[in-house]
Amino acid sequence: MIHRKRNIGKISRRKGVATVELAVCLPILMLILLAALQAADLIFLKQTVQVASYEAARAAIKRRGTNAQAYASAQEILTDRMVEGFTITFVPSDISTADRGEPVSVTVAASSDANTVLPNWLPLGQDLTVTTKMVKE
Repeated sequence: MIHRKRNIGKISRRKGVATVELAVCLPILMLILLAALQAADLIFLKQTVQVASYEAARAAIKRRGTNAQAYASAQEILTDRMVEGFTITFVPSDISTADRGEPVSVTVAASSDANTVLPNWLPLGQDLTVTTKMVKE
């Protein structure tokens, strides 16, 4: 009978240790999980901005390409992927006036704070900007 009481005491002490371990480790694991979500969001946003910039530049360098066509090409990708607060700029400002062989640049920028799952958790306060430069056909 005495032997059984000693084992019961060890089990209840082990449950207390497990509770303390959980209380210490759970916040750290949650922090790692939230940081991974934030990083995945930023990688997705960066890839989206790159694809939108590239597609807008492809539309802009065509022989009869216009700003409206290039803007629509980038905007379609950005809205499909639910990117908010983006800007699209062209150099030269009117790409239809660019001569064949002249470089055309398309810059797409989006705010990282406006496009994450956890916008107030880790405010980065920066814009992701991608510029694609191609030669007019």
